Amino acid sequence: MATINTHKAKDGTLSYRVRIQRKGQKTQSATFSTLSQARKFATLAEARIIEGRYFPATKTPHTLSELLERYEREIMPRKDEETQKTHRAALHFWRDRLGHKILADITREDVIQGRDELSKRLL
Repeated sequence: MATINTHKAKDGTLSYRVRIQRKGQKTQSATFSTLSQARKFATLAEARIIEGRYFPATKTPHTLSELLERYEREIMPRKDEETQKTHRAALHFWRDRLGHKILADITREDVIQGRDELSKRLL
């Protein structure tokens, strides 16, 4: 939720501070010289929050490649040889396709497109 506070300086000029608070997140704030700029910022910031794009501090900086490497290193050795072979092929596909992306940036559409491409290769 955004709150706009008005501040009056000693010289009489007004400034408007926007504070946006969301449970579990750090408070975000910005100061503007006009009320219209403050309202516009508040509206856009709240829209970004709803989309899940505003608070970059919660974004994990890990890529899919890092996740797949850890899986290969820690989980794969516990599986039998045949399973490792099929999993390696899938890991290679996903690493080539989405490995460069940060985990938080991978969308449902990315996964669906990859799944469809993979199923075409198998047919």
